[in-house]
Amino acid sequence: MINLDKLEPIQKPYDQWHQEAYDQCIQYLSSTDWQVIAKYERKRPIPDEVQAKRKAALDVVTAEPVTET
Repeated sequence: MINLDKLEPIQKPYDQWHQEAYDQCIQYLSSTDWQVIAKYERKRPIPDEVQAKRKAALDVVTAEPVTET
């Protein structure tokens, strides 16, 4: 019988890219959260550009990892 407990995942370039993108998005969301709330809490509409950047960052952060087989 083969023991699979000692197998380690192989890092692929996509995995590294995804981790870097994830880290950048987390950093972006963390740094802008308070700014967005403070700037637009006076019932002004949030600009489309800000919403698009936040949506793109949230999409990366909440995306399911793709596993190639």
